[in-house]
Amino acid sequence: MLAKLHSFLKFEKDLIDKLTKLAEEQRDALVKFDMIKVEQLAIYQDDLVKKIREAEEKRIKLLMNWMGISRMEAVNLKLSSIERRLEGAQMLEIKRLRIALKKLVSNLQNLNNTNRVLANRAKSSIQNMMMMFVGGGHQMFNVKI
Repeated sequence: MLAKLHSFLKFEKDLIDKLTKLAEEQRDALVKFDMIKVEQLAIYQDDLVKKIREAEEKRIKLLMNWMGISRMEAVNLKLSSIERRLEGAQMLEIKRLRIALKKLVSNLQNLNNTNRVLANRAKSSIQNMMMMFVGGGHQMFNVKI
């Protein structure tokens, strides 16, 4: 069971790593105002998030079966508490994965915050430009397109 848990955690780590790389690409696309790429990346991100949820669900079921605990307990179970139940190389490997996951999630949160700020700034800039053309609801330019 521990080997299965390790493989689930490693798989989730790999997915989060891919999601982090996509967030970095998204940041670059937002800076360059490449909206087509932003849309494509959003689709890839949605797929990855779906896979992460599925992997998380499998891990929760594994913990429920392995430890004989309820779903709520499995959801709230922290890797550090599993770590305390282990010894030797098993404990060190779970600890290494826990630390790596913590760093990845922190980095992903920072990237998501940055991307949110960039997207809001882009939205605000476009709104300001539109207000220049349509001042206070009155058309400033009489142009047919």
